[in-house]
Amino acid sequence: MTINIKNIYRRFVPSRLKLFYQDLKKLSNNREEIANLKREFLYFRILHYFEHNNIKEYSSEIDYLAKIGTLTTYPYNRTNKEVKDVNSGFDKEKRLPFVVHDNKKLFFPRHFSIETAKQFYLNFIVRENILGGGFMEKSPHQYTTESFSVKNDDIVLDVGAGEGLFLLDVIDKIKKGFVFESDKSWIKALIATFEPYKDKVTIINKFASDRDSMNELTIDSCLKNETGNIFIKMDIEGNEYLALCGAKKVLNREEDVRIACCTYHKHDDAGLLENFFKEVNFYSEFSDGYMLFASYDKIRPPFFRRGLIRARNVNDEF
Repeated sequence: MTINIKNIYRRFVPSRLKLFYQDLKKLSNNREEIANLKREFLYFRILHYFEHNNIKEYSSEIDYLAKIGTLTTYPYNRTNKEVKDVNSGFDKEKRLPFVVHDNKKLFFPRHFSIETAKQFYLNFIVRENILGGGFMEKSPHQYTTESFSVKNDDIVLDVGAGEGLFLLDVIDKIKKGFVFESDKSWIKALIATFEPYKDKVTIINKFASDRDSMNELTIDSCLKNETGNIFIKMDIEGNEYLALCGAKKVLNREEDVRIACCTYHKHDDAGLLENFFKEVNFYSEFSDGYMLFASYDKIRPPFFRRGLIRARNVNDEF
């Protein structure tokens, strides 16, 4: 059945979205088709909203969406910077696929193909600018900048590490590293990646939280026996505020403490975390640009969200 999303939207208002989604399920049992229809509907919903609301803050992002004719998480042009081919392979001894980053093997779970591992890696390097590089005209998901970065002999916490790329990139210059990753499917790959650095990297298969339990650990408890300057990178699916509440002793230290924390998972996280850092007397700034984190049913105006906030307890320029 062919569905004209533009015509449907003219007959619907946002308050009837749930009914619309229920109707979609009746029309199709194909999950991919339903997801595509929801995505297309959301695209026209966003354009319709800004057409009828004079909000100039996101005008360039809306212009970009109108130009490409679809949704995208990062509504910005790609620059012409080239990406060299990724050196990759399959480690027969560890029985895991890998890519080579800065002459170091970054391992992935066994169910990843080599090509999937390469694309996963390039997604971080290019689209999200996680390690810098200026591949996109704005970088809402870039943790570090020239003036806000990991320093020599830092203690680094990679909270919500996934594949561990962020920590691996700085591993040679840091004093110690802690990897928080609650997803068990990543643990074997993380152990393989950091095996050459096991003398200074601790892998924690728990949630970073505001309490200590069988499956949770606070940052305060993690660092209770550690001294020195600290850099915390945090991307934990909207639980960033909870984890920061479990780090108040660390945030109150006299040492240099820097935090790069994602704010895009929940609608109100940017304001919530900005106020949190004000309350603990940290200086902060948001990354440039916005993300369109399209969760279909839950996303609401103005739709665009700040990617992450960078905070520090020292009043240096960002």
